[in-house]
Amino acid sequence: MSIAALFILDSKGRTVISRNYRGDIPMNAVNQFVTKITEEEEINLCPVILIQDITYMYVRHNGLYFMAFTDQNINS
Repeated sequence: MSIAALFILDSKGRTVISRNYRGDIPMNAVNQFVTKITEEEEINLCPVILIQDITYMYVRHNGLYFMAFTDQNINS
């Protein structure tokens, strides 16, 4: 598995820092993640989420979300 993009978001879901390495992750992927975490209680979410063939891996620390994205199958 290789990381296609890295993002750091603030507590309101705004991008602080981003890097889309290969350009194959659409920029609206961050909006999909923010929608997911606001719709569900964060305590019920796993740190690895699959939304529309994009795998989101995140950790929340001190009000920031540290995120990595991949579009590859992480189960293989």
